[in-house]
Amino acid sequence: MINKIKLIDSHHHYWDLKNIKKYPLFTNLNSNSHLGDYQKIVKNYLPLDLKKNYQKFNLVSSVHIEAGWIEKNAIEEVEWLNKINSQSEKNLAVIAFAKLHNSNLDKYLDKLIKYDFVKGIRMRLANNINELKEGDNYLINSKWLQGFNILNKYKYSFELQGSYKISHDIYNFLNNNEDTKIIISHAGFPNYKNEEEKKAWINFLKRIQYFENVYLKISGLAMLQNGLNINEMDYIIKSCMNIFGSEKLIFGSNLPIDSLYCDTQNLLDAYFDIFKKLGKENLDKIVFKNAKKFYNF
Repeated sequence: MINKIKLIDSHHHYWDLKNIKKYPLFTNLNSNSHLGDYQKIVKNYLPLDLKKNYQKFNLVSSVHIEAGWIEKNAIEEVEWLNKINSQSEKNLAVIAFAKLHNSNLDKYLDKLIKYDFVKGIRMRLANNINELKEGDNYLINSKWLQGFNILNKYKYSFELQGSYKISHDIYNFLNNNEDTKIIISHAGFPNYKNEEEKKAWINFLKRIQYFENVYLKISGLAMLQNGLNINEMDYIIKSCMNIFGSEKLIFGSNLPIDSLYCDTQNLLDAYFDIFKKLGKENLDKIVFKNAKKFYNF
């Protein structure tokens, strides 16, 4: 059944070690990151690698999320992706980096808009998700917010590093920005360590569920749980489903990063075994229809 269902992977990262000096994460393996020891993924990950990972699935399109190219030359990542896109038999959308508090943001976006496959922007709120703090992040930075408001002019969506640990700041940000499509990455970062934190994550989702422009991405769960915990994945996905509904959920693999924590095939099988339990109509929305709509495929 699953090899007949159209699928869009809405969250993966391509990189080529020919460009290794362009990625601070790879040139400084001791960098402050929530990934832990990531030596295992310091190797090429290109369209043919993604295709191999999905060989038993019907992958028709995918979304590359900016992968930490040197900020001052971030347009080069898009130029490189434009060249390698010919290697892929699938439709590719790109979420590019933009430094939203840069005084030359308009000029940069004017260059970016020339690439039709760029559908949106990501600028991480922190390199290490565990260091995000309520009341001390870009979401309350006036210069950054001015830059964010420019995105709507270009009809770009925004990938928000939306951890439940800064729920108050995120709610206020969403409440003041209902004209731009926003997707909360990695299910709101359910890297909870106890029942109190789990409850805080649930309350965060309940609080933001009513914004019509806000979607939730089901991705990165092996990274957040530091391994393949199928029971916890099942709980997280069903909680997201119960709160947001299938119309606002979008699947992404977070490959190759999540391969740090478990076998890739076991990860994909776990996702789709859980999705199938939600019924064919909901499955179709989560793995295909919603992403097609959100990313304008």
